[in-house]
Amino acid sequence: MKMGMKVMVTAGILLAAASAVIAQDEKWNFGVTPYFWAAGIDGEATVQGHHADINADFSDLFDAVDAGGGLMTTAQRGPFVIWGQFDYVGMDTDKLDNAPAGGSIQTDSFLGALAAGLRFDLPLKGSTIDVMGGVRYAWIKSDVEITGVGSGEDTVDIVDGIGVLRPNVRLTEKWHFNPTFAVGAGDSELTWEVQPTIVYQINKSLAIRAGYRRLFYDIEGDKGNSLEVAFQGLLVGVDLLF
Repeated sequence: MKMGMKVMVTAGILLAAASAVIAQDEKWNFGVTPYFWAAGIDGEATVQGHHADINADFSDLFDAVDAGGGLMTTAQRGPFVIWGQFDYVGMDTDKLDNAPAGGSIQTDSFLGALAAGLRFDLPLKGSTIDVMGGVRYAWIKSDVEITGVGSGEDTVDIVDGIGVLRPNVRLTEKWHFNPTFAVGAGDSELTWEVQPTIVYQINKSLAIRAGYRRLFYDIEGDKGNSLEVAFQGLLVGVDLLF
């Protein structure tokens, strides 16, 4: 079965199973958050047995970044919650340290996650936590060249099972702390994410969020090539609630 089909089948099973817990007298609440992610990249690449460190923040990559944004969605009815987050990140950098004479890496990545689960109340008034399971899909094309050594190009489709925690801690009437924590594995050796975020609630339909996001992948490619890479950077978005 193709990787994309795996994602759709797994997500469908998750949503169908979880829908049994929906209270029929509850209404759906939806949230859509377009955001800008000033993503940099760090990690380690291996090409033909040679290692090179990658370290470039967003300011280094600004002129070469194709895109660094995305969309987050939420849906909630009674205790049942659905969460999704989708990104396209494209970038180039020649920030390869410890390579014999320098080098470069070009990456184009589509990143998507979908999870479903239950919302529980926390002891602090107005605070909750979403406990979910789901899938993360990644399409990553990487072209690594180490000067004087060689180059390696891999295009991978990766499907991982993930566990997700999303607390929403009410700090004041207007301010909330709403981080995301996720970890999983499957086609990749390991993937994890941390996304601490502060939210300012303007009114019932509009909020602003700002935070930091780090998404890590450990990928084993063909012919001894590998890529341990983390996309990271500041994130700013607008929550539209209805």
